[in-house]
Amino acid sequence: MAARFFPAPLRCVTALIACVITLMPPFAHAAGLASAAPMTVPRSYATADMLFSTGKVLVTGGYGSTSYENRVELYDATSGSWSAGPSMATARYRHTSTVLSDGKHVLVVGGRSALGAETSAEIYDSTSNTWSGAAPMAAGRIYHSATLLGNGKVLVVGGYGNGGVVLASAEVYDPATNSWGSAGTLAQARFEHGAILAGSNKVFVIGGDTDVTNHLRAASVEIYDPVTNSWSAGAPMAVARDAYLRVVGLPSGKILVAGGAGNASNLASAELYDPSSNTWSAGGSMTQVRSGHRLIVVPSVSGKVLAAGGFDGSAYLANAEIYDPASNSWSSAGVLSAPRSAYAATAMTAGKVLIAGGAIGTGVTGAADVYTDGTTAPPTIAASFNPVSISAGATSTLSITITNPASNTVPLTGVGFSATLPAGLSVNSSTGGPITTTAPGTISVNGATIAVGGQFTFTVQVAGSTPGNYAPAFGPASATGATGTGNVATANLSVTAASVSNPTVTTLNATPNPATVGQPVLMQVSVSEAARPGSAAHRGIAAASGTAPTAASGTVTVAEGTNTCTATLNASGNGSCSLVFATPGTHTPNASYAGDATHQASTSAPYSLVVLVAVPAANAVPAPLLDRAGLLLLAIGLGGLVLRRRRAH
Repeated sequence: MAARFFPAPLRCVTALIACVITLMPPFAHAAGLASAAPMTVPRSYATADMLFSTGKVLVTGGYGSTSYENRVELYDATSGSWSAGPSMATARYRHTSTVLSDGKHVLVVGGRSALGAETSAEIYDSTSNTWSGAAPMAAGRIYHSATLLGNGKVLVVGGYGNGGVVLASAEVYDPATNSWGSAGTLAQARFEHGAILAGSNKVFVIGGDTDVTNHLRAASVEIYDPVTNSWSAGAPMAVARDAYLRVVGLPSGKILVAGGAGNASNLASAELYDPSSNTWSAGGSMTQVRSGHRLIVVPSVSGKVLAAGGFDGSAYLANAEIYDPASNSWSSAGVLSAPRSAYAATAMTAGKVLIAGGAIGTGVTGAADVYTDGTTAPPTIAASFNPVSISAGATSTLSITITNPASNTVPLTGVGFSATLPAGLSVNSSTGGPITTTAPGTISVNGATIAVGGQFTFTVQVAGSTPGNYAPAFGPASATGATGTGNVATANLSVTAASVSNPTVTTLNATPNPATVGQPVLMQVSVSEAARPGSAAHRGIAAASGTAPTAASGTVTVAEGTNTCTATLNASGNGSCSLVFATPGTHTPNASYAGDATHQASTSAPYSLVVLVAVPAANAVPAPLLDRAGLLLLAIGLGGLVLRRRRAH
């Protein structure tokens, strides 16, 4: 495929809106089936697993041109190329491979080897690209099933062993301890059955073959409960069939079984099982009878299921069909590059399914095909504010990202959405590229184009005017030709009350000082705006807010302990109230201003007030009063006293 080049990220910028479109060109096929690079080693009955940790598909084992295979190949889902992987210790086919819960390791179990039914197990490490041995099973198994449980363990069920003995036993592998344990016994021994984890994390074992020689297919269903490690019966299918690799889960939670070999002939019929009600219903029949095929859920919004190739009883098939759960019907999905059955297949990414190798008559093929879903998922949307908390009157940057989902294989065109901000949040009117904002609070996108795997991100400045917690919703976003409804994103923003701009200074005086016990003392308070040295307010021109100084309003509480009074400030920021002190000594009341809409609260320094003991009026002695005669006698007496003192000297 020729390289594709894209221009640098597109940008649309205005004073209020900025957007970036990121283009990410992945390897792509047109919708439908298309030939891919063939495997190096032709093989049938191999397994294929998508390792999302590496972006590659691991193909293991199988039956090659002459014998069992231990060679491994890796398919790069991005470049569409194959490379050799490390070989397994044991060549095998009709084995199982299971991606473990960490997404990095693959457990390969059992199968047929040169020694017969294998008990051996191996683990592939995608990080180191190496194999290591795992503990063997208790029983050798061919055509068994292996299912990853919700607890990370792997349930292995049935199969047949040496001598064609069909097995009813089940085993559980624990990766944490590299050990196997019994998982009970089926009521019906079986192989080539279907098994799937569904419902309440239970495993449903469906149909299968009960006789290696006479091929007696079963319709029965058995249910394994990992919690109790026990089995119970489920409702049987309407038609007995082998269901090996032909059982898949649908988005509705139901299980689809389609085609396979019946007891009389190959089948085109399909059935739907509802785990919640333990009932079966008819599914739409395929257009072609087939067995030896696989059912693969296409990784896309549609939840469609691909059935390709197989065997109709007389010839190998190349045609493919797709099941639509919405209509319960099948339609053509194209033609494989070579007719085949017993191929390896797995879902990849971006609506793609890989089909590789397979059996052709008495031989094998290495041909590979990729199915690409033509269904277009709607864009996804995400939104966030930065910062997530602002004060009233400030702005926050709203970032919205619209993404073309990874399952899509085509660009999205006509992308759009519209959202209205709640009252208390607002934007200014502006237009930039496909983005329009309309005051007071409408944001819309119309006609954007997003490349395969790309994103469209834009930012808008949002102002908060009213304190509160906001969670505006954005989406769903739509696109031309997209199927389904996209998500709705919410973004959280907290708007707090604007901080008060003007600090204050509170002062306290008292009259009289000193005072006496029990005497009312007038407590005089004054609140004025404070300003930083050098500012306009400091020079008496403007307050810290940038406006002319204004008087504080409200109340001031004067208190010493529980002894309090409240003063209401006048237009000049002054006020007074009275306190009475019950004990003598030095008292230190202070004044606390509560603040108002434009002035911060403040508290005065302690005021030193002396309170004296009062002399009661009832204990006072009046001074005597002298008339003129009294004053004359007093003067004569004082004069005589002075004369006697002089004679003594």
